[in-house]
Amino acid sequence: MKKLILTIALVFALLQINAQTQYDTIVFHPYDLSECPMGLSIYYHEDKARYCDSCIPPLTTLPGTTIPCYIDGSVTGRNQYGVQGVAQPYHFDSTVTVIGIAVKIGNGSLDPSLNGTVFFRIMDEGFNELGQSSVYPWQTPDSNGYKRHWFSNEISLRDFYLAGDILSYNQHGFNINYLCTWSLYDSTGCLENLLTSRGLPYDTIFVGINYDNPDPWATVTDTLIACRFEESPWLKKDNKWVRFADDPVYNIFQKTFIEFLPILKVQRLSLPEEISNDNTIKLYPNPAENTLNIESQEIIKEIEFYDALGKKAKAITLNRKEATIDISSLAKGNYVVNLITDKGKITKKLVVK
Repeated sequence: MKKLILTIALVFALLQINAQTQYDTIVFHPYDLSECPMGLSIYYHEDKARYCDSCIPPLTTLPGTTIPCYIDGSVTGRNQYGVQGVAQPYHFDSTVTVIGIAVKIGNGSLDPSLNGTVFFRIMDEGFNELGQSSVYPWQTPDSNGYKRHWFSNEISLRDFYLAGDILSYNQHGFNINYLCTWSLYDSTGCLENLLTSRGLPYDTIFVGINYDNPDPWATVTDTLIACRFEESPWLKKDNKWVRFADDPVYNIFQKTFIEFLPILKVQRLSLPEEISNDNTIKLYPNPAENTLNIESQEIIKEIEFYDALGKKAKAITLNRKEATIDISSLAKGNYVVNLITDKGKITKKLVVK
């Protein structure tokens, strides 16, 4: 199973700082998660059933199955499909300490009487629950649209699932859509060919479209080809967990990334005042992408790159004053760079984009 490449996209508030503080709180999400969140709408499932699966009247179920031809509404909101929960997998290269989950809830409502009955959960690879946090009836965000929910204990692990409960369709006062970034999946290519023939996008999210504009396409500010996620999320149905990719309805969403973001407790690399402003060494460009230029008045013996978890990501022996080095192997994110010279160590900040 390929590792999910992760980097910092959001840094929420630091814990209260004093001379003894050694930890920060950081919210992680994958670097290729777009800024175009969506819900799980069944609209494309209806089209796929109608045009690709020959599910037309008088048929009422997909051929050879008991799955209804046309399920209306949102599969995670109105929940006509009877899902009990959805889960997003995470895989880190080293052990991390998870202390909570940050979530955006789109167009959601939760009756106050249901407080304590709907939970966010963290589970191990066998779907054994390790911790939980009640979903608040109110969803006033803490930061950047996200609401932070804290687990009652610190959980150290590398591979895990973050999950959110979904109540039954007839449950009063419950209509929650967990936001996600997604692309369509159609192994036969039928739906792709249909939409393409109509001049409509497939597997593409256009960001910034203004449909009230006489020329909506002129308002596009960004384009995302949303088919990069390497592992299907999971859903709970009939008290069993199954991958989206293996479910007859949710398989169309198997490239979804659900925005259940782990809140990590990480050891601080160094306090801000310890970061050197020494001007005898220059790093540029900053942010950098594939290469980094270094100019120094002193011979640099070695360069070390540390990621946000304090893990050494790269080390280079240099023994010269100027160099252009390849940093294409570094994941996107924030780094602390130690430059070691005869006169000591100089520390710089670097952003890799």
